[in-house]
Amino acid sequence: MVMNQSQIMFVAEYTLLNDEKSIVIGYGAYSKINNSFLNKLIRFETLVTAVQYFSFAKVGIPFMGVGRNLAYHRDEFFKTIKGVGYKIEF
Repeated sequence: MVMNQSQIMFVAEYTLLNDEKSIVIGYGAYSKINNSFLNKLIRFETLVTAVQYFSFAKVGIPFMGVGRNLAYHRDEFFKTIKGVGYKIEF
């Protein structure tokens, strides 16, 4: 199922994000392409990676999220990395 922008915003704003949760991770599966070994490999790797980061997040040790599968409050974005224009120096 492909969700349009308004559906995504509804889920992010009204069901998952609240005063207790400012970041939510999700899973974005790839579409199946018949007779494609590469597609099977990509879908398998995506599933394994998602199981890993979901499992760690579930036990309280979140270590990653994939940009296409993240929802977060705008305030959290600017508080954490000071927005897109911020230069991170190591």
